[in-house]
Amino acid sequence: MRQRYLLVTAVILLGLGCVVYGSTALAPARAAEGDTLPGTATLAGVVHASKPFKAAQVHLMNVDKNVLFMVYTSGGRYRAVNLFPGNYEVTVRADGLAGNPQKIELAAGASRTLDVALREGAPQGIRQGEFGFTTQRVGEVPLVSYDELYPREPGRALLEKQCMYCHGKSFFPSKQYHETQWSHFIDQMQDGGGLRGALIPPGTLSAPDRATIVAYLGKHFGPGSPKRGLKADTAFPVDEATLARAMYVEYYLPLDPALDAGNKQRRTQEPHFDPDGNVWYTDRSVPNRIGRVDPRTAEIKDWMMPDPKADPHGLTVDRSGHVFWAETVGFSLGRLDPRTGSITRYPMDSTGRSKGRGHTPVVDSKDNVWFTVIVGDMIGKWDRQTGKSTVWKVPTQGAAPYGIALDKDENVWFAEFRRCKIGKF
Repeated sequence: MRQRYLLVTAVILLGLGCVVYGSTALAPARAAEGDTLPGTATLAGVVHASKPFKAAQVHLMNVDKNVLFMVYTSGGRYRAVNLFPGNYEVTVRADGLAGNPQKIELAAGASRTLDVALREGAPQGIRQGEFGFTTQRVGEVPLVSYDELYPREPGRALLEKQCMYCHGKSFFPSKQYHETQWSHFIDQMQDGGGLRGALIPPGTLSAPDRATIVAYLGKHFGPGSPKRGLKADTAFPVDEATLARAMYVEYYLPLDPALDAGNKQRRTQEPHFDPDGNVWYTDRSVPNRIGRVDPRTAEIKDWMMPDPKADPHGLTVDRSGHVFWAETVGFSLGRLDPRTGSITRYPMDSTGRSKGRGHTPVVDSKDNVWFTVIVGDMIGKWDRQTGKSTVWKVPTQGAAPYGIALDKDENVWFAEFRRCKIGKF
């Protein structure tokens, strides 16, 4: 059960783990309790401050391995175990408080103490997350309340119903478009042609309501509007005792000077454990890569994809350790043999009659690979024995099949991203 909890937490955090220096694969570990591992180090201490605080974040950056450990304080105390040996930069974060980074070297088997003093500083508002790929950092844009960002005027309720359910509340404030451009985007959402179908179903948005939405967007998110972010007005409840028992570990993926000259960070997605305990991921930054992190050593290895812009999304690993991924561009299912480095791409429809964009794969008990096709409204199966793929249309047009799973009887379950349904095949 504990291993399952760790896996789920790692999956949730990976989607959140974009950072300045690269991208991160995240996994939690126990911080305050449990046995320490041979060859690792422990650091503990007290955080002093000029005013009360709860659950301060203690960041321990191993600058040798480019791995960040983070633990919370409880009653002002912290303890981090199973740290890689090496040189560390330690910073503590608490709202309304500031401190100077501390440097310390930890040897294998060491158990050291480091106390940190914080002073009063400017409070940092918490910004709600944005749909898509966010590059803005804390403090780059002013944070305002929901009512200030979305005034109570005609158009707000329509925007919430027609647009926010997918794009979220923080998508629009980063845009500064003229009404004609907003109108063009709505045209695209209503366009029923192409593989993906209409994102706004026919009959659900009248012409007057459409005009009201366009006017609202042009007024509040037009060319002259200031860039703002949505402030999280409600404080997060914290349980110090529980938080202090957890550790979060970020493995920063390196930026290659040649390959990543145009990238500010790596775009990792969809982690998956292989039988040996390594974590695999897809990398959607260009050029696309399939990568592996060994959480025990922080060793990272990448494999270049044959098509550098195939845009891999979901990923899975079979019993032999072969890695499969779905490509959103090119309509192919990829396969990597890590032992040889060979990569094979299989058409998602072996007949060649269908087109679409792949999304998420999963392996069944016979090592067949099932997958969703988000654009094209299909699910598919790659057959291990024949090496061929077959696809089936789902009943609902515009469903956008997303995640996929198998039950104990190997029935195929999938989530419909846009039509509020769960499907079973």
